Amino acid sequence: MKHSIRAALVVILLVSFAAGLILAAEPIPFSLKRGIPEIEVIINDSIKASFVIDTGADHIYIDKTFAEKHGLLSGHMQPMRPTRGSIGSTEAKLFSVESLKFGDIFLSDLSIVAIDLVSQIKDTSKGYPDGVLGYSFLKNYQLSFDNYPRVWLSKDSIGYKNSIAMLYDSVSFELQRHFIVVDVRINGTTDAKFILDTGSSYSIFSPELAIKLGYLDSSMAIIAESISLDDVAWRDSVVVLVRDISDVSEAIKNPLIEGILGTSFLKGHSFIIDYSRRNLDFVIIRSIR
Repeated sequence: MKHSIRAALVVILLVSFAAGLILAAEPIPFSLKRGIPEIEVIINDSIKASFVIDTGADHIYIDKTFAEKHGLLSGHMQPMRPTRGSIGSTEAKLFSVESLKFGDIFLSDLSIVAIDLVSQIKDTSKGYPDGVLGYSFLKNYQLSFDNYPRVWLSKDSIGYKNSIAMLYDSVSFELQRHFIVVDVRINGTTDAKFILDTGSSYSIFSPELAIKLGYLDSSMAIIAESISLDDVAWRDSVVVLVRDISDVSEAIKNPLIEGILGTSFLKGHSFIIDYSRRNLDFVIIRSIR
């Protein structure tokens, strides 16, 4: 959730029939008022909140101050190990809400983690969301991004890959803890392991990787000549931030992680994140009628 992405969220349940796919739910738009994809949710049938869709987060989180303001923490809470973010750790407490609703999706008796969300966000100049939908929720769905200004959640992948409207080529990924780990090639010559994070507006290089690539004056941002995934998905002239990502590599216990793929790479691509098959399916042909 460290940075913003620019997209528009739609939640769709897909049902496969012999004749093709039937879309069984209405789109759910989300706001970009703070530059991150926030959908409007309703907690316990009455409390309106704004939650971020974030593949880089592990749980469903809610800001502790927001939860206290609306009386959500008045019941039983279970302490958890502190949650560690990019700028430190924060106390975390697990509690339950009666319901969480957005669009046609209704979740009941849902466990949510209350944290000091502000302490986990680098830039709060535009405010911050009320909560985050992370892996514990997203793993039950496919996330389908269409040209990266629209995204769907899908329960059923049957027939999806061979839709008459879209053909895909696949890139495998590893799921390490809740992180999507992919192999990338940078500037056509250097291979590295990255985290794919839809909650990051920029792709990120570790300082060590930036130096290895020859970016000696890289204290803030650089332009990578190219970044590619198995020659299936690629982008030239990618805006990249150079930042310490040791918190991620330590959390994942993988010292080989050297960067993060964010929106500066993902924008313009059409792809599906399929947790069950450990695949990223990128659109290679779009043929409607």
